[in-house]
Amino acid sequence: MSMRGHPDWGRPTRVGDTPGWAAFEEPGVVLVPYAAVTAAPVLPTAGVTVDLFTQDRHDAGIVAFGLVTAGFALHHRVPGEVGDLRARLAPSGRGLVALTAPADLHLAEERLTTEEFLPASGRTLTTTLRLGGVEAEILVAALQRDLQALGAVVWIEVPGVAERAPGTLTVDVPRFLVDVRAARPDGVLTRDEVAALVEGGSPAVRLTTTSDATDAAAARALTGAVVDRIVGLLGTFVPPPDPGTAGAWAFPQPGAESTSTFDLARPLLAPRSVRLATDPVIDGTATGTAAVDVRRHDATGLPDGRHRVVVRATVPDSPVGVLDVGVDLLAAPRPPDRPFSVQAGVRLADVWASPTRTAEVELALGPTEPLAYTLRATSLLPTTSGLVPVEGPPRSVVDDSSPVVTPDDLALRFLPVQATASLLDRAEVAVTLTADGADGATYEATARLDAAGSVPHLALPTSAAAPTLVAVAVDHTTRRGTQPLSLPLGGVLLDLFSFPDAPWSDGAGATRPPEPTMTSFDTAGLRLTPRSATAWEFAPLTAGVARTAEGTPQLTVLSAGGQGHLAVTTTLLASDHQLTEARDALASRLGGPDPAPTLAPADVAARSVSLQLRGSDGTWTDLAAGRPSGTFLQECTFSVALDAHQLEAVRRATSGEQDLLRVTYALLGRGGTATSTSGGTTSTTSSSTTTSSTTSSTTSTVTTTRSSSGSPPATSTTAHHDEESTTAATTAAHPETAWTVTSDASSWDAGPPA
Repeated sequence: MSMRGHPDWGRPTRVGDTPGWAAFEEPGVVLVPYAAVTAAPVLPTAGVTVDLFTQDRHDAGIVAFGLVTAGFALHHRVPGEVGDLRARLAPSGRGLVALTAPADLHLAEERLTTEEFLPASGRTLTTTLRLGGVEAEILVAALQRDLQALGAVVWIEVPGVAERAPGTLTVDVPRFLVDVRAARPDGVLTRDEVAALVEGGSPAVRLTTTSDATDAAAARALTGAVVDRIVGLLGTFVPPPDPGTAGAWAFPQPGAESTSTFDLARPLLAPRSVRLATDPVIDGTATGTAAVDVRRHDATGLPDGRHRVVVRATVPDSPVGVLDVGVDLLAAPRPPDRPFSVQAGVRLADVWASPTRTAEVELALGPTEPLAYTLRATSLLPTTSGLVPVEGPPRSVVDDSSPVVTPDDLALRFLPVQATASLLDRAEVAVTLTADGADGATYEATARLDAAGSVPHLALPTSAAAPTLVAVAVDHTTRRGTQPLSLPLGGVLLDLFSFPDAPWSDGAGATRPPEPTMTSFDTAGLRLTPRSATAWEFAPLTAGVARTAEGTPQLTVLSAGGQGHLAVTTTLLASDHQLTEARDALASRLGGPDPAPTLAPADVAARSVSLQLRGSDGTWTDLAAGRPSGTFLQECTFSVALDAHQLEAVRRATSGEQDLLRVTYALLGRGGTATSTSGGTTSTTSSSTTTSSTTSSTTSTVTTTRSSSGSPPATSTTAHHDEESTTAATTAAHPETAWTVTSDASSWDAGPPA
């Protein structure tokens, strides 16, 4: 197995301010994973669409349901070349995208849906969520109240060469799996939890090593090497129990006795995961389109069993090497009412040509028959022996009138290949994918890259053997060509340095000076962190009460018979006024407004949110702890019953008395933002650094009573996300920043309580 095109986890490095890893056995090459996910328009006018349907199903009554569709685009941030280093997009394995919603919306599940995708199948993902009528109306009402009630989290598996250390690892597999179940009954552990089992002295893990255990770097390398091999041997990448973590692995039940032994110094492929997050409502507004488009439909009734099925697809448009794709829906016979089978079909070309990427088909079933069918896709691919059909696996579908066709349904892989503008200005580039099929046939797909920015996707059957992907470049001026360059079977970005024998290998016009060094700083209640010369991220340092679009605080205090009730929605503060002030401070710090700095929300997650009341003895006690929304502003709704003493304290706090009622956010920011003392706010900052054998983290605590100045939370002030301004990818190898935001209720400007 060739590992040359995979990241080497044991050799972390950077290109400019971009985190990455050295390519295994490729000196001077740095592999960079996808760095951000942003909203992508589902329609030209909307980033999120909600279709609400009402349908008379006669015997089943009137049924209401909703379809929520959100589009996302993956971005990588490959800055080109710095010095002698060359950057490429790291190969990707399996991906998972999940839609999340606040727990206080009381939808069926906190994580509403999780769909699998292949990152190499395209940078645009379309996720469709089906909700019941009441659930859909609740979500729509929350979105229309200007609450950011919908979030998205993406995990991407990145295969790479495991960390290496001197020594030997022996794992008693069934005994280790028993330890896993003791730690978590469901058998799903994060990478840090696996490391904790190893470091805790599990008797199932035996190490023979010559490394110096007192050396912190050697201890981290040893633990990383062990965890990589255990995860690669036994684990399967799954969505983590907590959406705020980078990824998790499911371990099987203990089985028959077996023992595995590894040489920790030998190269071995092992998976890691990248976690990316976005708010499609905020992000969709930032792209200049309406964030949410709500449409209501009266669906045709079903007196005769005719079902309208809307087929959607997350397959790249017109992939190279695929002549046609057909999707068949087959309903098996149901005697005696319907003794015959029913079949309907649609071409994916119809889906690609549709503005909504959907195609409709009708299934005529029995009048009282539930909607159930088998979905199967067939692709037509050219080979050296003629056209060959490739059939995907059949999939049973029950009560779903909007099936989503994925690359797995086609039994195909799609490999995107891109090239930098500097390379395409210098040369013509062609990529060719070949693979062995059945009966001696050979699949072959060739694409030419152009400067228009389109990304060709080359199709490859998952059953094909010995696949190869090569690229050739021809200089525009000299017409001299390069030798075929072997490429990894994943997302590929070619640049001027990709071809070692290129006519321009002297480097003329192929290098650029490194960007100036910049540091984080605090201003206007926000922490600003550089991601490139003109692209910065902001993280909030203040919290408060959520407000409507008119500025009304979402805070209610009720009393009856000496008892009371408090209902309040809290939020991190990032108002229009704060962002304007932060941009001005940033422009001044950078020496002027040209180029104008762009601001994008940092990847911030709330680990916990608590509402606290101060007692007569001066101690703070929790009135309630809530689950945040998972969006950037981390709205959290509290509904608390109050006794007479608590009611009086809450009344005084919301009337302006300090140190009686507060909300505390425990935040985790990814990407290692630096800490500094802010100016212009009443805040104190302290920082400390702690190093363990598996991760390093920087912790800072920020306490503030700064008011939001009456400004409502911003919903449309974030800048465009692009490949030069993206949220940093988070993996177990990168440091994290944690801080606590505490806001006193006296600054919430609630007015007199009800």
